[in-house]
Amino acid sequence: MEKRNYIRIPHDRVGVLIGPEGRVKSRIEKTFNVTLVIDGESGNVEVVLNPDHGDVSIIFTVANIVKAIGRGFSPNRAMMLGTRTTTSPSLTSKSTLDLVATPRRG
Repeated sequence: MEKRNYIRIPHDRVGVLIGPEGRVKSRIEKTFNVTLVIDGESGNVEVVLNPDHGDVSIIFTVANIVKAIGRGFSPNRAMMLGTRTTTSPSLTSKSTLDLVATPRRG
């Protein structure tokens, strides 16, 4: 059974999603092992998980990337949503949070 997700983006952002010579679309498809079916007239985008891919959650990651591009993000910035690492420390990691008391003014 094929796993799919449907998204609609504004018509004027379809070209950005496809990219010059289809490079953005191709990059998303290769990076996440999905197929994007884009209707240029309506702005409908279908994300289809390729059968050999085991992680179904990747459909939602790609949907978020497509939505971000539709909302005005550049493709490079939108692709950052697909990275699994973050640059900010997580509160669940073994880092500590120091509270510092500051004097009140006035």
